Amino acid sequence: MASFFSEPQGAAIFKHELLKRYIAIYVSKVGRFSPGGRVAYLDGFAGAGSYEDGSPGSPALALATAEALSSVRDLRCYFVERDTGTYKKLADNVARAPGADHARVVHGDISEELDRILGEVSDAPLFAFLDPFGLGLPFDQLVGRLMTRSTRKAGRRVGPSTEVMVNFVHAGIYRTAGKLKLSSANPIQVAAAAATIAEVNTNLGGTWWQEIWRSRLLVADRVTAIRDGYLQRVMHEAGSGWSYFQVPVSDTWRGKTIYDLVLLTQHEQGIWFFNESVSLARGVFRQEVEPGLALTPQLWGPEDEWHDVIVANLRDLVRQGTRFRVFDRLTDVYGETLGAARQTHLRKALQRVYDEDLITLRPKGDLMNFAVVPTARHTPSH
Repeated sequence: MASFFSEPQGAAIFKHELLKRYIAIYVSKVGRFSPGGRVAYLDGFAGAGSYEDGSPGSPALALATAEALSSVRDLRCYFVERDTGTYKKLADNVARAPGADHARVVHGDISEELDRILGEVSDAPLFAFLDPFGLGLPFDQLVGRLMTRSTRKAGRRVGPSTEVMVNFVHAGIYRTAGKLKLSSANPIQVAAAAATIAEVNTNLGGTWWQEIWRSRLLVADRVTAIRDGYLQRVMHEAGSGWSYFQVPVSDTWRGKTIYDLVLLTQHEQGIWFFNESVSLARGVFRQEVEPGLALTPQLWGPEDEWHDVIVANLRDLVRQGTRFRVFDRLTDVYGETLGAARQTHLRKALQRVYDEDLITLRPKGDLMNFAVVPTARHTPSH
């Protein structure tokens, strides 16, 4: 049986497809306004850089992006790895990779190295990827160091563009939070459990989660409640202008969620482009985990349902009689299909609503700024 590190599992396939698509978009977009096209990428839990079968990990994907965009953007990559053996593999893999001159490999703990790296990054735009096996970056550093690089004053963003993608690992919660209920008379075990709980407190931003873990909820429901509470606190402490996009990830097409990828962004276009990347990555993921799908005649597929959902949402919005930009009502337009459907499905739905004479404009071009204008029969009279 293949080990976890010998080849990418289903969840990793999706994660990597999403990451490589979105990094390229982010770097291309924000690099337009950065001196010299300079953009920084930080991988705080980098791993070995590739799998034993040669499949690229997140560092290899970032370097490939840096190399592909090198004629127009200067992407500088920082890879941090704490484990000594894994760090050596990472350093070797990066040294052999195309684009190695774009990278700096750091042996250490991201919580201890973060300030030094941010000092080097200076005022360059930054995309940070925090993908731990267990708990991630301490709450105060995530919010107080990374996210506060970019703040809002008088409705405008101040500071360098910053986005963070966090992997909220479910096992990282229940394996460590379980120490809260340790029953042992062994002082060594008790001390180790106390240290673990202190680490959870640090990463989640306080002891608030302990009441949830002691509740009678099922373990999965406790993890969900802790995740939601964590994100609420991140948004509250980060301040106005920040939003997040949460993507559940499993190893199989309809499998149990094993972690959530969460984009933290201040860019109004970030959610739009991230959703596009998520949808495309899901398509690749499904083909990988259900390889026979393309060979099976499909009388009905999930995209048919996505289309119907978006059409129904558009009809409801149009009946309100108010003109709106698609982007401004993104969650209302996509509804439950957000993170699955993308622009191509939206275009088909808008065309159908146009054919029904519910809107005045035919969908053309890039739909992010497309104006949905109800026809006269849906416009309130004055």
